Amino acid sequence: MKYISLGDCKIDMIVAKEVKFIGGEIFLRKGTVLRNEHIGLLKRLEINGIFVEEYTTPGIIAESTIDPLTHSEARVLMKEMFTRASFEKSDNDHLFETMTNTIDDMISQLYESTSETHYISLLKDYDDYTYQHSVDVGILSIMIGRSMNLDRKELFELGKAAFFHDTGKMFIPKEILHKPGRLTEDEFAQMRKHSIQGYEFVKNTLGLGEEVAKAVLYHHEKYDGSGYPFGLSGNQIPLHAQIISVADVYDALNSKRVYKEAMVASEGYEFVMANLGAHFNPEVGQIFLRAVAPFPAGSLVRLSDSRNAVVIKNNRNLMTRPIIRILNENPNNPKLSTQSELIDMAKEPDMVSVTITARI
Repeated sequence: MKYISLGDCKIDMIVAKEVKFIGGEIFLRKGTVLRNEHIGLLKRLEINGIFVEEYTTPGIIAESTIDPLTHSEARVLMKEMFTRASFEKSDNDHLFETMTNTIDDMISQLYESTSETHYISLLKDYDDYTYQHSVDVGILSIMIGRSMNLDRKELFELGKAAFFHDTGKMFIPKEILHKPGRLTEDEFAQMRKHSIQGYEFVKNTLGLGEEVAKAVLYHHEKYDGSGYPFGLSGNQIPLHAQIISVADVYDALNSKRVYKEAMVASEGYEFVMANLGAHFNPEVGQIFLRAVAPFPAGSLVRLSDSRNAVVIKNNRNLMTRPIIRILNENPNNPKLSTQSELIDMAKEPDMVSVTITARI
């Protein structure tokens, strides 16, 4: 089976995994043949995507540590947080409780996973960037924290800080937040205030406590002291903020914005790798690089030599160079070639200069 975005859903596709409403009721059962009315309701529910039967990769199931439907529910809740949050704590209680339950559910899914490698489907819609970015940074952060063997209570605190790390952007003028070009110095100065405003909102309005609030406050600090708002360095920066920093930058690089195209996931990895000890705590960054896979088993990718391939398995010590199987040359009908063999991109000499340039 394969997870696809809602925009790629077509009639006659077969649902490979049941789809549930936020309350838990089943909306689409496994085996359902998609019709226009199904796709229409999925759009109204703001579900990002679903699992469908995928015949080009027999025997391979796309990895996703966090259920993509839980992921979609979290994005809807985060959108409500940004658009409906009140400055009166009592007005936010139900929304906040639902969100924290979702975070706890994601942590449970991480604990249930037996894999040392994690993956989330980073299907992006730049119109919903702020909400989806917050959710993806939250998921990536708890994946890193889990790989660092943080206990469940600490993971929950990290998750809350990461999910709400950008709430200060609610107070930034929309013409600055969504500006298509480069910000002026004055505009960037206003943008930089979001971490302080987020700290105040998380601490005083949501009442999440000083530890969570400080992770929000310091998530733009850099390991070498070149970040903001206070230019902290090294272990002056709380661990949770250091974790969020890696997740925040990686996800932002992989996101399409009104003023830029998204990087290929492997390029985001290379940026993190190149900035260990500068932007990022080297230990945290190395754990991220070994724990979170940019290309899940079962995903279709395009190579720099124009061939298409399916990812069979990730190399934990070199995530950007997985074990793959080359597909035939017809991208409109990608079927496994009966003659194709497994190729380990990390070991095969002929693949030294070949990279993954896109997911397809």
